Amino acid sequence: MDYNVYDDGFIKSYLTGFCETPVTAQLLTICLEKALRKGPEGLRPLSAVPQGAPGWLRDKFNAGVVFHEFASDAALDARVRHVADWIAASVANDEPWLKDVDAQGRPKKLMWIGTLAQAEAQADKAMRRFAFKAAAAPYIEGEGEETVMTFADGNRIVRLLTPAALDRESAMMGHCVGQGAYDASVQDRSRIIYSLRDGENQAHVTFEVKVAGNELVQCKGKANKPPVERYMPAVRAFIERSGFALKEAASMTGLVHDAEGKLHSILALPEGLRVPGNLDLSGATITTLPKGLSVGGFLALARSAITALPEGLSVGSYLYLRGTALRALPEGLRVGGSLMLNGVAITSLPKNLVVGGRVDLRGTAISVLPDGLRVGGSLDLSETAITALPKGLWVGSDLELGKTLIMALPEGLYVGGNLHLTGTRITELPEDLQVKGMVVNGLRQRPVRPSWGA
Repeated sequence: MDYNVYDDGFIKSYLTGFCETPVTAQLLTICLEKALRKGPEGLRPLSAVPQGAPGWLRDKFNAGVVFHEFASDAALDARVRHVADWIAASVANDEPWLKDVDAQGRPKKLMWIGTLAQAEAQADKAMRRFAFKAAAAPYIEGEGEETVMTFADGNRIVRLLTPAALDRESAMMGHCVGQGAYDASVQDRSRIIYSLRDGENQAHVTFEVKVAGNELVQCKGKANKPPVERYMPAVRAFIERSGFALKEAASMTGLVHDAEGKLHSILALPEGLRVPGNLDLSGATITTLPKGLSVGGFLALARSAITALPEGLSVGSYLYLRGTALRALPEGLRVGGSLMLNGVAITSLPKNLVVGGRVDLRGTAISVLPDGLRVGGSLDLSETAITALPKGLWVGSDLELGKTLIMALPEGLYVGGNLHLTGTRITELPEDLQVKGMVVNGLRQRPVRPSWGA
């Protein structure tokens, strides 16, 4: 599927944020900028034309063309960071493929990469090759390591101080902390790498901390997977004692900061929990969330084991549910951003649902919309089984009804953007219909009334 992406340089800026030098930033951009534009990773439908967008985009958007924008999450960040680490390591080791370039000086190896998955495969291949080489290298036990915390069960946290120590960690853990990718930042002390070791000095969890802001950027188990549950008490104790600002996904750290700064295990979240920022539980194994949960930013549950959402859930930004086993949404749900339900088995929406952003129901089994539905952004019902709209439906931006079986519009319908009727059987418009934008296609009888947009 091809996507119309409105970028305005954001993807390039996003990629640059993973790099320590202009050289690695340029190479990562060559590798992934076009791949991220292709999607579907990180792309979401554009619900409104951004301020300052060119006139041609506004015209096409108003004519019904669907555009997408780039919006990352912690899961995508981790995948891109893995590729960035590979490129940084390649530069540090002056890999031969960097010199095999095209007429514009771009490495051919990167030009052949067309998707994020292909880039990850190249990174994984390089990591395995390096891990085999590093494991065979001579190493003096404990050299380049400084113990910073010990536990009663014999586990301990060590700080890794030298390139050789980073290489050994990489070989044991199967990720890219070695290979030269982090050597410079560890030596200039802008980053600190810690490792959770057992009594035999075997690594089980790697931590990356950005010194500025004392931010925990990464907390990874072996092969970049979440840490094994048996080591989570030590992970939590280390994070609590260190007072890190958590930038890693909760599914990796197993921890959530509440509005008062207190840490909670994702396995025992209290009722009424208030999370001031984002809560990313993508891929987490927990099955329930607490009643009255309030999330100030986005709530990402993609591919998690969550089977039901709690009563009183409030989300300040978007709610992302793709890949979950959810079959219903709770009554009283409030979502400040977008609600994306395509690819989810939900069959109905709760009464009085309020969504501040876009609602996309394409590809869902939802056939009836509830009374009291209010959508601040656009509402896309195209190619769904919905046959009627509820009275008093309020949509702040575009309403897309293309290729539905809807035959009439309800009384009291308000559309703050464009009303798209292409491919419908609608032939008449109600007297009190309000459309701020344009009615696009599908009309055969009634012209636009002067009262529209009032």
